[in-house]
Amino acid sequence: MDPELVREKLRRIVCLTAEIQAMLPEEPPRPYLVLVKDGDYDIGDDLPNVAKPSRAREGFPILREKEVVLQRIERGQEEREAFFAEEEIRKMPKQFRKLFRTNKVNAHVRRKPNGVYEIRAQINGIKFAASGKLLERAKERFIAKLSESGMERGAEKLNSRMLFVEYMAKWLETVRKPRVKEETYDDYMRTFRNKIEPNFAGQSIAEVNAFDLQDLVSCYVDEGKDRTAKKVYQLLKSCFEYIVSDGLLMRSPMSKMISPYYEPEEGVPLSLEEETRLVANLKSDPSLFNQAFAFMLYTGIRRGELASVNVADGWVTLISGKGRKGRKVKRRALPVSPMLKKVLPFIDVEAIKTLKAISLTHAFKRRFPEHHLHELRHTFVTRAQTCKISRELVSFWTGHKADNSVTSAVYTHFEKCPEYQIELITLFDYEI
Repeated sequence: MDPELVREKLRRIVCLTAEIQAMLPEEPPRPYLVLVKDGDYDIGDDLPNVAKPSRAREGFPILREKEVVLQRIERGQEEREAFFAEEEIRKMPKQFRKLFRTNKVNAHVRRKPNGVYEIRAQINGIKFAASGKLLERAKERFIAKLSESGMERGAEKLNSRMLFVEYMAKWLETVRKPRVKEETYDDYMRTFRNKIEPNFAGQSIAEVNAFDLQDLVSCYVDEGKDRTAKKVYQLLKSCFEYIVSDGLLMRSPMSKMISPYYEPEEGVPLSLEEETRLVANLKSDPSLFNQAFAFMLYTGIRRGELASVNVADGWVTLISGKGRKGRKVKRRALPVSPMLKKVLPFIDVEAIKTLKAISLTHAFKRRFPEHHLHELRHTFVTRAQTCKISRELVSFWTGHKADNSVTSAVYTHFEKCPEYQIELITLFDYEI
């Protein structure tokens, strides 16, 4: 028989026993056999232990499900779980209902020597207890205690010495860091240190409220920093979800906040005049930043991929920057183009690999205020296609999917056609 069905039947059975137990004579418990299903029987004083009728012995009365009594309920020393019916759970405060429905909280009931029933439970370190001569009366008082408790006040007391910024810093290090790349983690920490920590220093977890959180996010929206607002919102939301799952708060103050809207800007490739200026900067001032910008322009790589590049035998090889931490590393390669050959004598590939991604971004913004670093990738793709190189091959070089068709995604294998790639890369040559 399905154990879940047996458990549910027993749950309903226990809810019917209270009044019968009060009328039971004071005598040693006598086990009963319960008819669970045609042909199967269960001993009613213990957990499901289904037996065939052959095990039924003389003197063990067979009772129908609705008449069963669990004989060994709290006789002074023994404790059992207190089961709450659905109609009783619906009377509880909203924040407790799911805990009892899913058995994440177990209330224990015992019968004292004076015949009084006592129900006890501990939730997030806060103790609840209620008593009554009848089990049903004890349940009613227990539910009333939950309603009067003010779980948020209890949580605030519990967390009065736990600072929110200390908890979030620990969460970032122990929960987020192992799952993301180093560059992503560094970005999380910059957002935390510069945008979040200064606003909540000295506040406990319980003291951080929805109004302060909404004000912080709205402040960046009002300043036109929609991307920053989105990053702050997402970090805070994830952290408070973890706090709730950790049992330190009953609900997240982020639950009713309005998520900021951020629409990524469409990239704009450099003009030929700007490209000419970038190459001229390299030749007149071959700094590591200028070297890196020219290399990225004529390879189309992402800033996070620069650290993994190698140039040998006419090929540029690298590790794809879109791979997830812990997953299989994806490598790709593209031939050295005629445009890259022209600037390669000015570039120390091993040296530019040491540059930090965030430093590259800021340095490029200083040189080209109207563009961002990723637009070098836009420029490479645009120039390659205007040079009549097929979109599928350009997508392969940049680590994109050309489209979602089976032909492109499954059956096209450019990595097996190096001669074809070398032939096509010769088209990537133009005057600037």
